[in-house]
Amino acid sequence: MTFSRSQGFLTEAQRKSLLQFPEDIPKAQLIQHFTLTEADFNIIPKRSPAYSKVGFVLSLCALRFLGFIPELFDPLPDYVLQFLLKQLSMEEIRGFARNSKSKLES
Repeated sequence: MTFSRSQGFLTEAQRKSLLQFPEDIPKAQLIQHFTLTEADFNIIPKRSPAYSKVGFVLSLCALRFLGFIPELFDPLPDYVLQFLLKQLSMEEIRGFARNSKSKLES
């Protein structure tokens, strides 16, 4: 079987699934990749607004989990965000948009 360059190795759906968070993250992987360490807390920007801290932490955990920082944080399971917020001692986050790593909700 041969593939032409235009045909590609992966389908669009396969490529998309590799470039974003999965819809479900098993508990063991959640704990392994999304538990913040003392070193993580030491590098979280102290004077940044809460939404920026969440974005930073999510980028850090995405790097551990996916091996890169995705363009979009969606679909990010809500329980992952809640797991991170709890560690940051935050109940909710205003101004954090999952659809872009750098844009605020309007």
